[in-house]
Amino acid sequence: MRMLLTRLAGVLVLTLSATACVAVGVAESQVDYPYYESQAALFDRADLVVEADLSPDSRVTLLKPDPPTGTDPAANPQAGVEPDAESVSGAMVITVYTARVVTVFKGEVRVGQSIEVKEMGGTLRGVRHEVAGAVPLSGGERYVLFLSTYPNAPASLLNPQQGQYRVDDSGTLSVVPGNELTLTRADLERLAAAG
Repeated sequence: MRMLLTRLAGVLVLTLSATACVAVGVAESQVDYPYYESQAALFDRADLVVEADLSPDSRVTLLKPDPPTGTDPAANPQAGVEPDAESVSGAMVITVYTARVVTVFKGEVRVGQSIEVKEMGGTLRGVRHEVAGAVPLSGGERYVLFLSTYPNAPASLLNPQQGQYRVDDSGTLSVVPGNELTLTRADLERLAAAG
């Protein structure tokens, strides 16, 4: 009996190990983000423009829309939906980073303050959710971020290409793939002074 239990335990461990190595599924979304023709348009649209260090860790969660109100289907597309279905309808997988502000170019934050920044996508329940054409943020890196802010939610990139500029060890900003709008520190200082 003892040998049988030992063998069963071994089979269970091997099964769990094999399951952990199974490839993660991928779900790709198409999202239409605004495109900005100029540095000034990007800067003007942002609520917050900061240079910040992203934490190496992030959390992936499901962002649910605000509960619908009213019974008019024109004003509330979820009118009449059962409560269980309603809680999942329109939900998005997001990754949330904590960012420590290093420099403020625009907005109501202080140097040294931590803010939360979210982006669509991430791995949740064994499925990697991606946005076509998006360049995900990398934890542990420094960025200049162009953000929209919300009262009860983390800030969001204006778009996943133009809303982020990596900052290297020398302080130079670089664009991510898909972003043709170059930006320098001098550009940021000029925009902030005019702002």
